[in-house]
Amino acid sequence: MKNSVAYKNSVAYSSISSNGGWDREGQRVSGVYLTGDLVVGTVQSSRVKYGGVVQHTVLLDQPKEIMGSVRETLALNEDDLFIDFSI
Repeated sequence: MKNSVAYKNSVAYSSISSNGGWDREGQRVSGVYLTGDLVVGTVQSSRVKYGGVVQHTVLLDQPKEIMGSVRETLALNEDDLFIDFSI
């Protein structure tokens, strides 16, 4: 199976992880959180939520204040990610 590449907001990202599935554990990513904040970090875990949506827990490179609370990890859906190919 080929690894398809698409473009989201002019940034290339992959729709399939390097292991051929939805699990992106260990991958470097950036993404847009629900508040519109750009975040960067490493995927700690991935899961398929009820209904089939893939969600990733991302350990942020730097803690970020989100809605008045400092966060070190965030949950991001697959559709909100950009995969960092430079690492």
